Amino acid sequence: IFFGKNNPYFRVNNIAPLAVDQKDYKITFGLYKYDPEFSNDQFILSISKDGNAWIDVEYAVEMVEHKFSIATAEFTLTAGVEALYIKFEAKVDSTFRIDDLKFSIGNGGQTIDLDSVEAPEPAETITIAEALAVGQGNTINGAIEGIVISNMDLNNLTSKKGMYVQDETGALQFYLAENHTFAFGTKVRIDLTTATLGEYNGAVQISGLALDKIEVISTGNAVE
Repeated sequence: IFFGKNNPYFRVNNIAPLAVDQKDYKITFGLYKYDPEFSNDQFILSISKDGNAWIDVEYAVEMVEHKFSIATAEFTLTAGVEALYIKFEAKVDSTFRIDDLKFSIGNGGQTIDLDSVEAPEPAETITIAEALAVGQGNTINGAIEGIVISNMDLNNLTSKKGMYVQDETGALQFYLAENHTFAFGTKVRIDLTTATLGEYNGAVQISGLALDKIEVISTGNAVE
């Protein structure tokens, strides 16, 4: 898995634990960095029991230049869980790759209380005009609500990752991280916290946004 630009991350969602009362776990993965300078705060491993509230996990790795190096994390949960989520997040653009991810029973390690962390507060709602006002190349801080005005059924975009959304103040073009199925007339809430306002071929665009940043509010809305 290659981690590109704009706060890239990779998540493994809703893993059923090997046993509900199991508390000792181990995560190993191959980690590659394109230059030899490395610190653990450049590449974050974290876990969650619900996909909303995350705790960072310590891992050990001895980086070898131009080779994959084995990273290992062992941790002990204070209580068993019904599900686990794992997230890898790169803090440096276009630098990291991982492979050979393995999740297994461990021998005990860092103590983690998943009940001690609260999910972050929802992003403040802003208008599309306010999002545009931050200027290209700058980070947006907030969430927008708007209507999808692109039409997948008419195939009027060159990619199924493309989407146009408008509110009463303006409109935004998106090139999402994955193909999507948001239909014409769908009202959505889009969390743009940490997203960068960019451009493509002269058009203002937000690129690489993950689908889990988009919440469907309603469908079948009239489009003006």
